[in-house]
Amino acid sequence: MAKLGIDLGTTYLCVSYVDQDGKAQIIDNLEGDYTTPSVVYFDPYLDEEAIVGRTAKSAGWEQPECFVECVKRYMEDPNYSIFVKGQKYSAAEVSALILQKLIRDAEIVLRENIEGVVLTIPAYFGPDGKFATKCAADAVRLSNGENLQLLRIISEPIATAVAVCNLSKGDMDKTVLIYDLGGATFDCSVMRLIRHSDELDTKIITIGGDRQLGGKDWDKALTNLICEKICAATGYDVDEIRSDIAFNAWSINNIERVKSNLSYREKTICHTDFTIDGNPCKERVEIKVEEFEDVTSTLLDQTIMLVNDMLEKKGLSMMSDIDEIILVGGSTKMPQVAKRLNAEYNKVIRSYEPDKIIAIGAAIVADKC
Repeated sequence: MAKLGIDLGTTYLCVSYVDQDGKAQIIDNLEGDYTTPSVVYFDPYLDEEAIVGRTAKSAGWEQPECFVECVKRYMEDPNYSIFVKGQKYSAAEVSALILQKLIRDAEIVLRENIEGVVLTIPAYFGPDGKFATKCAADAVRLSNGENLQLLRIISEPIATAVAVCNLSKGDMDKTVLIYDLGGATFDCSVMRLIRHSDELDTKIITIGGDRQLGGKDWDKALTNLICEKICAATGYDVDEIRSDIAFNAWSINNIERVKSNLSYREKTICHTDFTIDGNPCKERVEIKVEEFEDVTSTLLDQTIMLVNDMLEKKGLSMMSDIDEIILVGGSTKMPQVAKRLNAEYNKVIRSYEPDKIIAIGAAIVADKC
């Protein structure tokens, strides 16, 4: 029976387990992806309750009133609810639908029963957020009809620390800044990591960040840049393009791929293919990485200010109190992040599969439960 570690991210989720050789492995979903979009689409034309993941993301633009995303932002609000297809859902109930998809996929992929799970939450979650996360897990059923067993709930920085120590060799005694830039949130924390003779001691010293800042803001800036280039080539009004349903549908389905291309290319070409006012809009748009970095530089500046504010409030100095910076979150794959941090702080920067590391840490904890 497998024990899972699950990173319940705001925009993407990741599942891991420790195999028979003692190595943490990521479990792909049934679509063959190692992360699952944290979105739910309640199809008004089907009797099934909800569609979760990539398919939901593609369908959601058509009927936004049936689409739910970033529900993690509301897990701490016991009064939050949405009405879809005549039914009321709390944040925990929506989260349970997402978690159910992850568990069923894992059962099929691993071809074995799930003994239990360790779930991760942000360090800033209080009692309400933890309780909502527990309620979500309690609502999940295994394929054999039994309830899912929740082994533990741990914070994301702790999961990161566990994974980092597992991937590193030898004893350690250091203080690290965890810079976690996800799809919809930015979290930063300072942690003390001490390991001696395989005994690990971790301590969160301070936390900070912005729950409304994340990779989606980079997506929006890139979308605006593409929109402006289309308008320059076609003569369309910028506001007209930005408000066009077809353009927004194209953006939802393509913008992350364009952004990803800019992480390892100096420039990328995107081909728009949609109809506006009955007229086809097929444009070849070239985006250079310098242009992308220029329109998003203020977003990176915000993360730096948040880190500095966190350190200042705790009386810490990046120069004398922090040994290294650890990158977490899929958005830190953008080269501009490490480049900006290096220019600002001149510290050792480490990246251990940033969009997988939290799930890996959770799986290691689960394996020891």
